[in-house]
Amino acid sequence: MPSSLPALAVPLLLTLALSSCAVIGSHTVAGSGKLVHVVVFWLKSDSPADVVERMRTFYLTRVAGHVVGVESVWFGKPRPSERSVVDDSFACTSIVRFRDAAAEAGWQRDPVHDEFKRQFEAHFERVQVYDLVE
Repeated sequence: MPSSLPALAVPLLLTLALSSCAVIGSHTVAGSGKLVHVVVFWLKSDSPADVVERMRTFYLTRVAGHVVGVESVWFGKPRPSERSVVDDSFACTSIVRFRDAAAEAGWQRDPVHDEFKRQFEAHFERVQVYDLVE
């Protein structure tokens, strides 16, 4: 399978999966609605066995309910699949729904975001971000 196919498939699948979060019939100017910030993490092979659980705990205890503009947080691991169209090569994913793009921009400067990077960045082999707007 071409290496670009999984990268193209992820945003499409996430858009379809998260479309139920949108308010049917709403009309907003592009970029002015809710923003869903999807971060996919691939970890280095020598990362500690508990790093995914520690990342999950961080998101659920430090981000959810504590960062301004965050409406919801979801964190998960890939479900292994034999299907060639399923990319299960990553270690984990965070999905954070912000009230708008300005709130997500604030997250990029938030001390909690900086702390997450300080604690976990050394374990990242690759990080891919997908930002979706309603």
